[in-house]
Amino acid sequence: MLNDLSPCEIRGFPGIESRSKELEELLKFDDASCNRTIGVLGMAGIGKTTVADSVYKRNHRLFDGYCFLEDIDNESKRHGLHHLHEKLLCKLLDEENLDVRAHGRLEDFLRNKKLFIVLDNVTEENQIQVLIGQQEMYRKGSRIVITTCDKKLLLKNADATYVVPRLNDRESMELFCLDAFSGNLYPTEEFMDLSNKFVYYAKG
Repeated sequence: MLNDLSPCEIRGFPGIESRSKELEELLKFDDASCNRTIGVLGMAGIGKTTVADSVYKRNHRLFDGYCFLEDIDNESKRHGLHHLHEKLLCKLLDEENLDVRAHGRLEDFLRNKKLFIVLDNVTEENQIQVLIGQQEMYRKGSRIVITTCDKKLLLKNADATYVVPRLNDRESMELFCLDAFSGNLYPTEEFMDLSNKFVYYAKG
């Protein structure tokens, strides 16, 4: 109820609206007859996590269970994949403590609930297999998003791939100014030349 009254969405971020809509089109949220796994691909820092997070926050309330598993590469190194798997299941089952040995209950949940799962910053195929397994386990209408820099990981594990585009010149300047000039969309005249050089150097 609180989410409906005050939805947590990412607004005002340069280029986020168009990119979110493009990813939503690939996910086909209105088609409940199938499961969809979409890879979000791009170089580090291009905005993969931001786009996936935006789509997740805009649509997670459509599902019976949902989880955004952040920075899997670093979290698995710190705590191990077993810990991340438990964290995912606890979130999907909405329980603080979960006996992962209760496979029957888990399988029943996965088969009977429509799920939305985001795996962020995946670097190894084993991470995908351990965390989400096979699509056949999930009820029709479930959606999975995998963000990664490695195209090879998506060849067998995604139905389609969304390549996050670079920012155009206007979006690049707006993003730079949001941080460099306390939320202003354009630099002051005295910093215009220097700002253009920064934006040109970053190349989108």
